[in-house]
Formats: sequence, structure tokens, C-alpha cells
Amino acid sequence: MSAVLHPALLEARILNRESVRWAGREVQPLRTRKAWALLLFLITEQVYYGRRIHRREFLADLLWPERDRKSGLENLRQTLYQLRRRLSELQPEPALLEADRNRIALAPHLPLSCDLSLIRLGDTADLLRLPDTRVTLLPDLVLYDSEPFEEWLTGLRARVERDLLQALRRAIDRETAAGSWASVEKLALRMLAQEDFPDPDVYVTLAKACLRSRKRVQAREWLQKTDRPPRQIEHWLAENESRGLRAGLEQKPIRLAVLPLREVAPGSGSSFAHGLLEDLIAQLSAFD
Repeated sequence: MSAVLHPALLEARILNRESVRWAGREVQPLRTRKAWALLLFLITEQVYYGRRIHRREFLADLLWPERDRKSGLENLRQTLYQLRRRLSELQPEPALLEADRNRIALAPHLPLSCDLSLIRLGDTADLLRLPDTRVTLLPDLVLYDSEPFEEWLTGLRARVERDLLQALRRAIDRETAAGSWASVEKLALRMLAQEDFPDPDVYVTLAKACLRSRKRVQAREWLQKTDRPPRQIEHWLAENESRGLRAGLEQKPIRLAVLPLREVAPGSGSSFAHGLLEDLIAQLSAFD
């Protein structure tokens, strides 16, 4: 199922640009960078890892590692106050954040939409909604005075990058099996944008998708990036063209005519007809 970003009370954009809207209004500006980092941390942890509740001591050490525990907790308390005050200005009820003496969390059952969930689901339609350029997670969120937070952010970016490439590969395999070559081409281009040193197989996938879409010139250009000799490229094009032609000829539409079944007599005849009908339905459900 595709992750549709319907308007929600909390709308977060994490990829390529950072934006949080609460009740349709921008949360920024906030008084401190740490308040912004705290909010984005809570959202990202819930959306990507499913972790909603965090201990105050952990958050204090994450954002103020250079301070002693008491000072860090006091800074966290003031930052939380500033953040909740800003959110209440935008939308007093319901509360976005929950906090007690020990823990801080986003409110449960919160109507939340986030573009990061597109990668988690890995649906083809979702992946095609990602930016055509390299996907960057929280690109402007830097806290030079908080090494633990920077380590968290570095690890999260590596995890998201790996998950994105895996999701793209799985989607390409699905669309290739289905013969959806336009989707294969778009997905492969997105994969190409993510890697500094792309796997040559991505160029081959793009060449195959272009060839099946009758774009022979583009297919040749992609193959040239694999450093294959010209003769080998022409042989590959000719072979795959003929293979695609044969596949097109073999894919003949299936036509089935099913006559209505008639009950000729009660009793055993009736059960036989019902059983045969159920069998036909089960067999036909295998076809689109």
C-alpha cells in the first residue's frame, strides 16, 4: 500500500529539506537550535525506529554532553518549555508532546505524516515520489557541540541510505518481473543518483529498460558507461531486442468463456455444482 501524505496535525519533511508543520503552520522559527534538534529527533525516532518514549537523562546527554547531568537536565527542561510554548501558540490542543519527571514522548495516536515513511514501505509508487537527486537526510541539522547527536545522525543517514538502496533494488526486481519498463527506468535513475560509484548492473538495467521502451540510442549510451567494447554493445543490443520481440509474441491474451452452471436436481447434484463453481473461482482468481 502506498504511503499517501494526507494533511495531518503533524507534518514533517525530513528528506532534502527540513520542515515541520503543526496544525498546518510552520513550527520554525524556534529560539534555539537544540529545540529544533530535539523535535526532529523525536519525530525521526518514532517514524523510522518506532521509538516514541525517551528518558530525560538520555536526551540531556545526547544534546548537552559537555555539561554535567544536573546542568544538562536543566537545559533540557528549558528547551522543552520553549518548544511546548511555541507549539501551543500554533495549536493549543491537543498537545504534541508528553512529559513527566522521567520521560519525554510524542503524543500517542498522533495524526502524523512524514516523507521518511516512503522509504520504510518501499512501494514503487512511494519510491517514485522521492527526489530525483540524491536523497539527503536532515541536511541542515548540525550541532558541532554535541558529538553523541552527530554520531546518531551519521548512523541514521547510513541506515536510511542502505535501506533506500535495498528498497529500490526490490522494487526494480518487481517491476522487471511485471514488465513495467517505464517504472524500472525511473527507479534505476533514482538508484543511480544515490551512489557515488554506481554498480555497472544499474547501467545494464537502464539499458534494458530503454531498449524495451524502444529507446535504442539511450540504451547504447547507458551500456557505454560500462566500458564494454562497441562490438559487444551491439551484440547485446541485438540479442536483447530479439529476446524482447519473442517475449512480446509469446504474451498472447488469455480468453476464457465460463457458462453459467445450472442445478439439475437437488441433493448430490447441487453439492457437485457448488463444488465445481468454487473450483472455477479459485482457478480464475490466479489471473488479473
